[in-house]
Amino acid sequence: MRKLLYILIFLTANYNTFAQNEIKISEKITTINNQKFFVHTIESGQTLYSISKAYKVSQTDVINANKLISPSINDGQTLYIPIYNQNNNSNGYKIHTVGKGETLFSLSKTYNITIDDIIKINPDAKYGIKIDQNLKIPVQENETITNQSKFTSYEVKHGDTLFSISQKFGISIDEIIKLNPQLKDGLKIGQIINLPKSNSEKINDSIPEKEIKDNLYFEQDGVIPCNKFNYDKTKAFNIVLLLPLHTEFNLNTINRYKEEKDPMFYKNTQRFYEFYEGILLALQKLKTQGFSANLKVFDTENDSKTVKEIMENLDYPNIDLIIGPVYSDNVKIASHYAKLNKVNLISPLSQNIELIENNPFVFQVIPSNEIRIKNASQIINHSKYSEIIFIHNNSETEISTINFFKNELLKIDSSVLNKNDRKIKIINFEKSSAQKIKESLSSDTTNLIIIPSEEEVFVTKLTSILYSLSSGYKIEIIGTPKWEFFQSINIDYLKKMSFKYISPIFNDYSNPKTIDFLSEYKITYETEPSTFSFEGYDIMIYFGNLLKSYGRHFQFCFLKNSNLYNKNETIFDMNFKRINSEGGFENNVTSILEYNEKFILKKTEF
Repeated sequence: MRKLLYILIFLTANYNTFAQNEIKISEKITTINNQKFFVHTIESGQTLYSISKAYKVSQTDVINANKLISPSINDGQTLYIPIYNQNNNSNGYKIHTVGKGETLFSLSKTYNITIDDIIKINPDAKYGIKIDQNLKIPVQENETITNQSKFTSYEVKHGDTLFSISQKFGISIDEIIKLNPQLKDGLKIGQIINLPKSNSEKINDSIPEKEIKDNLYFEQDGVIPCNKFNYDKTKAFNIVLLLPLHTEFNLNTINRYKEEKDPMFYKNTQRFYEFYEGILLALQKLKTQGFSANLKVFDTENDSKTVKEIMENLDYPNIDLIIGPVYSDNVKIASHYAKLNKVNLISPLSQNIELIENNPFVFQVIPSNEIRIKNASQIINHSKYSEIIFIHNNSETEISTINFFKNELLKIDSSVLNKNDRKIKIINFEKSSAQKIKESLSSDTTNLIIIPSEEEVFVTKLTSILYSLSSGYKIEIIGTPKWEFFQSINIDYLKKMSFKYISPIFNDYSNPKTIDFLSEYKITYETEPSTFSFEGYDIMIYFGNLLKSYGRHFQFCFLKNSNLYNKNETIFDMNFKRINSEGGFENNVTSILEYNEKFILKKTEF
């Protein structure tokens, strides 16, 4: 119970820190070393971002002016906010406040200077610029784009959009419009536009046109192409975690039990605390690798209204990733806001494919049943099983699953197995008998029997019958992961028939990463990790590395980079694929797992 108490105290103090108060501009002004500053006293709920936005200066300017070690600030603390004169050029520069869609390239063209000229007097700009950031711009006599030799002509083709052209040439939509003001009225086929010559020469390194047409959701300003993102380790990513922790109820639970080691949690919330613990260990691991993040945790209480309120009040320009919620109804609400604000949301536990059909900003970690069956069918087809028998109990769900499974199995590669060699039989157990099952078995080869039922009474009865037949026939069974938790099923029967099931999760205790995680978890939390602990760890490690490598819009990079297939973290392999041209991403990795003669789980190798 000690770990729960610690986490609850932490959450009570931190999980609601995104609430913002309206910021009033200070009337107190002081001068230090000939520079004027507003003197601002921090009030509850204010953040460095909200303060810098209110005063229209960059967070970097505030940090430098106050010699802050980190972006963390405290209530009652005094900050000095620089006052800039927008027309002041007495020092050989003017101040430019970065607008939406502006980049170092577009600014260099606007002011007819080089990117290096800007970086020389704005060293932090080499790590990227942000909206509302103030930049010093060297004063030039001519600040208009006049050198046409730097540009090339491009003829607009059928299917072109401002987005596709921007990604093809590696520049922003805003840059294109500044060079071609007429494009505010839209593109026309055959239209001739100006583009930077240096960028047009790099077209071979750009995204293939076929891929561009499938990425309409990325048509927005400020997107950094995958190959141009450079992570600044001094700046932290902002990550939001949404879990149904029921902190108030769990605090009451602690108060009701005096025994410190009492395992009681409110309802089914223990798994979500374990998931959160995995997240924390992953962040600790990532930190040693140069990754920095601010984690904000919100208790959704598994309440739709609460989720809606949280999502409405998030500081979206300053959020890089959202993990959660966990239940489908709440994921639907949260993903709506994620889409509106173009922030990637990770759905860690839901398997509802409908949640990602029309939302390109949602990643579903647990593969749907359809993906599991497709992957299992490919594995089975390459195993050269020739006798496959489906048995159901006349359930509509089971029949639907079997029909889908059968159709996938019939998609046989002729080089693997001739269709005429494959025998697929379907038996309705409700209308059959043990004799009927026996008559369907082959004595010459292995009979693979697939049973999609999760009804314990039915499964127990059927496995008993199959076991009695296994003395005369070679029988192997594919069931579901829930069979592991059935109390009435005989484990010896499952051992005899090489029980298997389809799952995206496999905990390989010989994996060095798994061993390391187990050790760290035991030391930190003084207990064994659950599957949820492993899940939280793997999800945070995977997406933390994506943020570090490609920035907050990492989903674009899946279409270019085959190396985003992650293998052997602890329990998850991850390979995300977009489900359609308008939808989100689904993990496509599943395996067929099998218990050996010692009833130890392993990946099946047919």
